[in-house]
Amino acid sequence: MKQISKLRQTNKTTVLKALYELGPSTKNQISEYTELSVGTCFNVLQELLESNEVILGEDFASTGGRKAKCYEINKNYAYNLTISMVRVYEEIQYTINIYNLIDEKIDSYTSNYSVIDFNKLLDDISSVMNQYLNVISIVIALPGFVDKDGYLNEMCLNYGLEKLREISLTQELSQRFHCHVIVENDVNVMAYGYYALHKECDTFGFIYQPEKELAGGAYVYQGELVKGKHGFLGEIGYLVNLNRSQQLQDLENDNIHTLLAHFMHTMQVMYDPDYIIVYCPMIKDIDISKSLLLQNLPHESLLSDIIFIEDINTYLEYGLIKLANTFKGENYGS
Repeated sequence: MKQISKLRQTNKTTVLKALYELGPSTKNQISEYTELSVGTCFNVLQELLESNEVILGEDFASTGGRKAKCYEINKNYAYNLTISMVRVYEEIQYTINIYNLIDEKIDSYTSNYSVIDFNKLLDDISSVMNQYLNVISIVIALPGFVDKDGYLNEMCLNYGLEKLREISLTQELSQRFHCHVIVENDVNVMAYGYYALHKECDTFGFIYQPEKELAGGAYVYQGELVKGKHGFLGEIGYLVNLNRSQQLQDLENDNIHTLLAHFMHTMQVMYDPDYIIVYCPMIKDIDISKSLLLQNLPHESLLSDIIFIEDINTYLEYGLIKLANTFKGENYGS
């Protein structure tokens, strides 16, 4: 019986994921896409119709005879909740977004806190989940070093997150709200979002240098985010001979081109990526940083393609959405 139940759940997951990827489809199209029999697809679809996870769309035209029934995801059956915490000068900008199952943003709440309090975080999430009862995932991006168990590492604790120390956000939130939870470093999420929107760039170093804050980095190799043993990979603010106080002084003294060239050089030598993606709104002349970088390379031919980007929020938001999509097709509420 357990094997039969497991097979039914596997088939359900397969059909749901096919509908996410194909959009509105007939049972024959789903069968061809999943390689499940038409009969199996029909039975699964009937169960999904009964549970309201799938709804009937407009009938598809056929070459003759009756029109084929069209099935599609019930986009409002469940929701994904994303939270981004971004350091903005003396405060952390805190945004909660709600998405339906086809990634439409249906609600958003933004506020600013000087310090993020865990109990306030719980209250905010609870308030949203009281309005949207079937939230299947919570994905959080924050400016800190997050280990594999969802703890913020105190060595790299960003100002304003002190009250979240010694709390496994992953474990606490998943147990309290009974849904999937991912907690990730914000720069990793930005890099993940960049790759999701630019699949042609599948191996790159990513540098995030905001105003008046220390830089962060990430590395994507063949479409996979590489984090290292401790999740510390990309913490370029801790490079040797480049103390944190000096970095902040460089930002204040308009020495950003030299500082950025140092970060790019590190990415170039350590990873030799196809691309180096850079967000740095203070840069006045891109060629200055490139020239400084070239001074430390044996030959110009070794230089990766450098791409400067301006709209970082798009990549942060899209990265959160794509991480939330990890759970699509799974048993909702499990």
